[in-house]
Formats: sequence, C-alpha cells, structure tokens
Amino acid sequence: MNLFKINITVFLIIVGFLCLKAETTKDHTVMVAVTTDTIPTPRIKLSFPLDTSALEYTIYRKYILDDSWGETLSLLPGTATEFIDSNIRTGRGFEYKVKKKLKDYDAFFYTYAGINVPQTDYNGIALLLIDSTVSDLLDSELTVYENDLIRDGWLVHKHLVPRAEKFNPSAVHRVKSIILDEYRKYNNEIKSVILFGRVPVPYSGDAAVDDHDPDHRGAWPADLYYGEVDGNWTDNIIDEKRPARDENKNIPGDGKFDQVVIPSNVDIPVGRIDMYELPGMSPSEIELLKRYLDKNHKYRSRQLIVDDKCLIDDKFGMYSSEAFAANAWMNFTALTSIENIDTGSFLHDMDNKSYLWAYGCNSGGYTSVLRVAYVPEFNSLTYNSVFTILFGSYLADWDFPDNIMRAAIASEPSILTCSWSGRPFWQFQHMGLGETIGYSTLLSQNNQYLYETSGLYGYRMIHVSLIGDPTLKMLYVAPPENFNIISSTISPDSAYITMQWQNSTDSDIIGYNIYRTDDLKNKFQKINSAPIIDSVFIDHSPKFGNNIYMVRAIKNQKSASGNYFNLSLGLLAETDFPKINFTDMTASLFNVYPNPASDRVYIAFLQQKITRFTIGIYDLNGKIIRIIGAGRIPPGRYLYSWDLRDINWDKVSAGIYLIKFETTEGTTVSKILVY
Repeated sequence: MNLFKINITVFLIIVGFLCLKAETTKDHTVMVAVTTDTIPTPRIKLSFPLDTSALEYTIYRKYILDDSWGETLSLLPGTATEFIDSNIRTGRGFEYKVKKKLKDYDAFFYTYAGINVPQTDYNGIALLLIDSTVSDLLDSELTVYENDLIRDGWLVHKHLVPRAEKFNPSAVHRVKSIILDEYRKYNNEIKSVILFGRVPVPYSGDAAVDDHDPDHRGAWPADLYYGEVDGNWTDNIIDEKRPARDENKNIPGDGKFDQVVIPSNVDIPVGRIDMYELPGMSPSEIELLKRYLDKNHKYRSRQLIVDDKCLIDDKFGMYSSEAFAANAWMNFTALTSIENIDTGSFLHDMDNKSYLWAYGCNSGGYTSVLRVAYVPEFNSLTYNSVFTILFGSYLADWDFPDNIMRAAIASEPSILTCSWSGRPFWQFQHMGLGETIGYSTLLSQNNQYLYETSGLYGYRMIHVSLIGDPTLKMLYVAPPENFNIISSTISPDSAYITMQWQNSTDSDIIGYNIYRTDDLKNKFQKINSAPIIDSVFIDHSPKFGNNIYMVRAIKNQKSASGNYFNLSLGLLAETDFPKINFTDMTASLFNVYPNPASDRVYIAFLQQKITRFTIGIYDLNGKIIRIIGAGRIPPGRYLYSWDLRDINWDKVSAGIYLIKFETTEGTTVSKILVY
C-alpha cells in the first residue's frame, strides 16, 4: 500500500477520534425553552435544539398533585425540535417531563408551566420552633420575621424548644411531640416546620452516601424525621461502631434511628436555620442568626434584589456514569432559561455579579468543596446568590463545626438556602410558578420513580435536608407602602371603614387584594371580589370590634415557564370599630387620643345632623400639614386617624400641632403633642 495513503488514513482516524464529543454533565439534560401563548388558543410550546445523537423524545404531562405521569403525551423522532400542547386552559399549571433517548443514556427535563396561574392567598400553618436560649436575644428580629410570614400568607404557630448542642435523643423526642400535637389538631394545614437556632438534631441510618466507607458510614443528621408523622422509626437493629466521628456511630438503644430510607412519605417540609459552632464565621452565633433574619426580611420585601441568573461551577464533570451537575442544568434551565446560566467560579464570580441560583460541586470535606467554596471565603468574600446548591463528600453531614452548608447561609449578603444535590437529584421546577422551596424539599425527599433523572443514588434516604427557610419563594414583589385606615364611619343606617395606601413601585402590577381578620392568630379572609385598581378601598361590612386589614399587591409575574399572579408581602393596618347605640346619644362629642402620641392619633366625633366638614392638621404658625378628612356626612359617629405624616408622607417632627374640626355649625380645635 502507498505509504502516503497509509499516513493520510491514520491522520483522518486520529482527527476523527479527537473530534468525538466527550460526554458532559450538560448532555444529560434536555435544554428546553418554554413559551406560552393565548392566540389563537392557549398553548404551551416546548422547544429544544436539534441533536443528531437523539434517537427519540417522549413527552409526558400531569397536574401538580398527580402521583403518576399517566399515558405518554407524545412520542417524537430524534429529529424533532419542538412540541406544542394546545390542550390546556389558562389559570392552571401543567407539569411536563421530556425524556431524550440516546444510545448510551437518557437525558431529562422537567418544567411546571402555565398561563395566568393564580397564587394561593393562604399558605397554611408554619410551625416556628425556636431554640429557647436565643428567643429573648433576638426578640425584635423574630417579631419582624413572624410578621413577614403572616404578611406572606402564613398562619404562624410559635413554640420555644430545648437547645441541644450535642446529640440529645430526649430533646429530639420533645420537639417531635410538639410537631405531632400540632399535626393531630390541624392535620394537613401544617405546611412548614422552621427550626431556628440550635434545635435538637435527629440522627438515623447506616450508609455512606458519599462513598466514604467505613469512616463516614453510619448515622447522618435527619431533620426530615420531624416532618414524617406516621412512619415507624426503630432503634434496635443497626450496630455500627466503625465511623471516625462519634456522631456517626449507631448502636441499638442510643437514640439514633435504624432507618436508611424513610419509612413512609415525609408529610411536612422542614428547614433549619442553625449557626451553632461556626468559628470560621467571625460574628457570634447570635449575630449570624440576626444577619440571616435581616437578609431574609430584605429579600421578601424586595429590598435585596439579585439578577435573574444562575451560576454553575462544575469541577466534578462526569463521575463514572454519574452526572451530578446535570441536576443544576435541568433545574436552572426550567427556572431562568438556558440564556441566563453562567458557567464560572463560586470563588470569583459572585463579587461583581449576582445570581438567583448557584451550584458548585467537586471533591469535598465538612468545611469545603475543593476549588469551589471554603468557609474562610464565606466569611470574607461577597456571595451574591440566594438559593445555593453544593455537592461533595462529607458536607451533607452538616452537624459539624464550620460545616460549609451552614456557613453558606451565614454569609453575606444574600444566601438564604443551601441543599446537597447529586445523590439524589432535587426537583425545584415548581418554584418557577411561585411554589416554595419547602415544596421542592418535600418532593425531592419523597421522590423515587416519579421524577426520573440521571441521578443514580440517594433517593428517599434520610440525609436529604434543607438548610435555610422552607417558606421562601423564588421571586417576590415590592409591597405597597403607607397603608392607613383613613376613617371609620358609623351612622344609624350605615357602617364602613375607608383605607388608603401608596402603590407598589414594582412593574406589571395588576391590582391589590384586601384581607381582614380580628386577630393575627386567625386566618385573613379576602374581602374584595376582584383586584382593586385604585389605592383606596372601603369596607362596607366591617365587623364590630377589632379589625386588622392587610393589602397585598398582585403582579403579573413572568417566568421561564409562563406567568403567574404573584402576591407581595402585605401591609397591615388595625382599627377598633365600636358598636354604637344611637338612641342613647344626646351630647356632641369630639375626642383626640392618645395625647401625647408617638405613632398615630385618632380623631373621634359624634355628628347629630347633616353637615359639611373638614379635619385638618396645622402647625402652631397656622401652616397646613395635612387634610385628614373632608366632605358631606349624615348623622353618625365617626373615627379618623392621623399617622403623624405630612402631605409628602414624611413623618412630622416632634412638637405641638393643632387639629382643627370645621363644620357648618362651627369650629373645634385641639392641641396634640407629638414626641
């Protein structure tokens, strides 16, 4: 054979070999773009790039609460690049599964998509279990947090629980008994458990999910035990003495459970906010807890804003047949679209950029993920992400000094959650239409076969935990401002309360909802039938006694999977609505209280004939500060309020002011001291 021809053949073989595409974790995800439309009819379109290696695509669809995918929605050839579902209706979410069959493996994508999907006004009961030793030290911050939960549609049941710095089985059982008592009373209304501070840590199992056997085999922290209410947890089987750490040793009767796999589905999502023993984070435990509550409040109220982008730092790549970072590609594509995903460095890319989501994986330790994240950097560098996912050896065993998952949520300025995803994969796609990360946690803990992925291990095992607040949503709306009760009107033939607010500064606001309750321990009830376009609302059927009102902005929230009606945190205003016996009233009445005042002044008067009136606030020089009420009124008892703000909504300075009440019958002036 001609030597030249031989050399050319060898060269072409080498070039062809080098040009073969190496398998990457991204290849295990179908990169789907979701678009929605209502013309000519409602439809959801799934688009994906042409893949010459694809053999076929299978499309499935289900409703959010369905526990199976049912029949195949469509079977497409490998040359397909889109699927259009026209058999939908607006106002409801649809969950899709896209499975791409390749020669050696399958790739997956999940999304929760819809058009004009509503968000629930009431989320359910959140059990806030607080380490009793930190409660008084963080009283004001915890009050703000509890109010934020209420304003976000939660009913809060708060309990102080014992602190346990080391494993304490009796303290674990005490906490579980509180949860079970609440569950028996309220059953499926319990939708979240928040462990705040050094709440006792349950342990269970005999496994080395990270492959470090025997030194890391044995019991791991198992917060999901608190959320599983009807399974049988035992402590008489496992006898494991080999692990290096005493915490991981598991012997019969030691209070650590035998279960490696959950005995039944977890019923309530649990999240832990625990800053105990983080010496690598320079502030104290109390200061770190305070920091967390502060950034939690800022994120919910949209004072802390990050870009709608995601970061993937994949230092593992393919680990034999496991594609750990495929979980990030799959979720982030669904949550923010492929165009908003950066591949970069945890260590270097978050100081001048910000991200909703960030994922990093590599070989790990309790306090680090190699070349991805380290506790000292969490203490000293800026980490501008909110929802964080880390994966590596050891770190999922988070009850360890300076554990990096807990250090992540202790960092500044914005990380609020951290999860260990890779064994198993997590399912976050529902957050794209307003579900909480607690919902994703529950779904991921209970999943085995429903959400098929390229993840191979760890499903339904006891180690799957959320570090951070389980009630958090992915996106928040700027709330309205300066919500005030303007007046309360009671007359023989009518009764109503007038309220006013300043509009949200957010975009795409379609209106406002008004809610009412008589006590913050009771549910708020929505009292408007359609979104309010104006910034004034009159309640024509108030209840006598205490009335607490809440106003929430409604945003047409666009997402990578459609749109939904996202509700802001609410603003609260409270007034007492007295029941008046008009037949017993004979004397005129004009009363201003409290006096002096530091927060709000009430102006009450009884009017016995039809009149025109004006109530104005003036300084001692006669300069008008603000008009509180004016108009024509029938006989009745009236109550107006002044929030000590001027016409520009600025708080007035301390001093003496005049409240002038003018009618066709005359003028009454009262002095009020503001301090």
